[in-house]
Amino acid sequence: MKEFEMVMPKKWFRLEKEFTTYFNRKLKDKWFFVHKLSDGWLGSKPYDCIIRTNIATYHTEIKVIDKENFYIKQLRSNQRKALRLVTELWWVGLIVIYSKHFNKHKVFTFEKIKDIWPWDYIKLLF
Repeated sequence: MKEFEMVMPKKWFRLEKEFTTYFNRKLKDKWFFVHKLSDGWLGSKPYDCIIRTNIATYHTEIKVIDKENFYIKQLRSNQRKALRLVTELWWVGLIVIYSKHFNKHKVFTFEKIKDIWPWDYIKLLF
């Protein structure tokens, strides 16, 4: 997924909304379509945004972690359900994980990590 590669600024992002804004702006600079879903209905919001590139449409959840471990339980149950439904419809669900410690991000398809138990984690090696 080379379309999601980007250079991070020297200063790391403290909040998820700061990283999401930066990430989406960089995608728009590449002329990709990005629609951020409103945070108004936070409890029922299925994921953060829909991204359309020259390759595919992605239903995307963005998470910010402190170091290198991403626990699947960091996704709310309605987010896991929405991303699972997206993949069952043969669409692409993505999870973008940004590490404050490393000031880097990684992109995973939900298909790859959907069967991880909520208390298990992915160790991100940057």
